[in-house]
Order: sequence, then structure tokens, then C-alpha cells
Amino acid sequence: MTLLSTTIMMSRRQLAAILIMTMAPSLTLYAHSEQSRRSPMARLEAIFAAARPAKRVELNGNWVLVSWVTTQQFITGQNGPDHVLINGKGIRNAEAARQEKHPFSYKNPQQFYWRLRFRRVGNRVQIVSEGEWLRPDGDVEDVTFHSNGDFEFEPDFGAEGDFTYKCRMESATRIACLFHRGGEGLEFRRITEWFPAFDRKLR
Repeated sequence: MTLLSTTIMMSRRQLAAILIMTMAPSLTLYAHSEQSRRSPMARLEAIFAAARPAKRVELNGNWVLVSWVTTQQFITGQNGPDHVLINGKGIRNAEAARQEKHPFSYKNPQQFYWRLRFRRVGNRVQIVSEGEWLRPDGDVEDVTFHSNGDFEFEPDFGAEGDFTYKCRMESATRIACLFHRGGEGLEFRRITEWFPAFDRKLR
């Protein structure tokens, strides 16, 4: 091998090394940008897919809605950005009213918009949905547990249709739920644990 050919090969190797070094940040940035471009609904669907099945005893207590994601397609049938409402301490009526563009639609603006209460009735688990927009005494439904790890409930919103939600445990104090036809996702956080003798507030 001549000195010239050796020099050319070294130059190509050096050039390749330089290109790799200069492209590495771009590749990392591209990966992050791809992740950031995922829609809020896509991220919530990924959270649901990674969540685990719920144990019945884990559901005991009171839960409040902390994250509410809907697609524009779900709301209007048109394409557009997702609609997101988040409050880690619990979404209030006033926040939901602003999201729905009905600022004076609730008598108690600071009441939790949607609260879930799970309870054991014999061998069954029931869920009570409470909110100003629901019936005064709450909507009571049985919870269905499936072999694939999902549990489902179907609240009565006072309208015709199938409003089934499938849910999983995101963590010990967080539930991720998806509307069964897609387009809407919810996250609930537990605020109290229920025991027969008392109701203990989580710190």
C-alpha cells in the first residue's frame, strides 16, 4: 500500500468519525422531537398500554379526575389539536366550564368535576360517579374485570349510547382510562383510602 493510499484511507476514516460525532446530537434531537410531536392522546394511550391490571382492594377509596384529554375528532368530527385539561389536585367545575366554554354552568365552581368512589358489595365491586353534572345521589354501576387486565365501568350520563370506559392502574394512586371507542382519555388520582371504620385522607 502506498503512502498516498494510506493517507486517503485515514482521511476517509477521520471524515466518517467527524460525521458521526456531528450527527449524534442531531439524531438525539430528532428522537426527542419525535417524542414531543406525539399528541396528548397518543401519550395517554401509551401510559394506558404500559399500565398494569388493578387488584380489587387497590380501588378502595375516593378518586378525582386530574387529567382529561379529548381529540377534536371526538368532539366535532373534524381534524384538529387535542383538548387537554389537567389539575394534579383535581379538576374543578370552574376549570371544566372554561374548557367547555360554559363559564356559568355550575352552581359550585370549586367542587370536583368528577369523583369516583369504589365500594365492595358482596363479591362485586361498585363504582359511584359523583359530580354536579350527574344525578344528585351519584351514578352507581358495577365494575367488570376482564382477563386482559382491564376493568370497565359504564356511567349513566343521562343520554342514549354506550359510554363504557376501560381502565388500568397507572400507579398505586393513579388510574388511566380510555373511552372504549377512542378519542377520550382520563386519569384519576386517589385522594382517600376507604376502610370500614374510617376514611383516611392521603397525604
